Amino acid sequence: SEIFALPGNGGMAKDATCVAIDSKDIPAICDFAVSNNIDYAVVAPDDPLVLGCVDALEEKGIPCRTEKCVAITARPYRFPGESDGSMKYIAYKSALADFMIWLDSNGYHPVLVEHVFSDLDHENDMTCINEIIEMLGDRCQYSVFSDRKLTCRQMKQVYGTFTHTVGTRFHS
Repeated sequence: SEIFALPGNGGMAKDATCVAIDSKDIPAICDFAVSNNIDYAVVAPDDPLVLGCVDALEEKGIPCRTEKCVAITARPYRFPGESDGSMKYIAYKSALADFMIWLDSNGYHPVLVEHVFSDLDHENDMTCINEIIEMLGDRCQYSVFSDRKLTCRQMKQVYGTFTHTVGTRFHS
């Protein structure tokens, strides 16, 4: 539930915890990621990429695809006033699951992003995300990003790390 920047800089310190590890020290980066249970890593600039940081992290089980990562927001639509609202909601979730399978089979890594959370299931994106995960089973590789402590500014930075964003939750 925290963003780390290795080594980071003063500009990043507002939005991330800067950690004094040299960007060329791949073993130290991997050790840090494993010991801090990092869910996802963005590898940049050129030096760690050229030195094989992505491969080293992925060998340790830390996903860090630097290209073709697609953020997907999913909301629990209820289709008010529709006689077949529940069927439309099922079709919506099924279409997102099929899209994620297509992305995975075409070299993209889908990431479901909890964009809105609430105590009310009908407003909580994780409700829909969990239902899509249930539909997917083990038919594709994907990740889920959820951090309720992030500010809007930090979420904007998170979305900026993805190659593409499929937003079904950006109405405001």
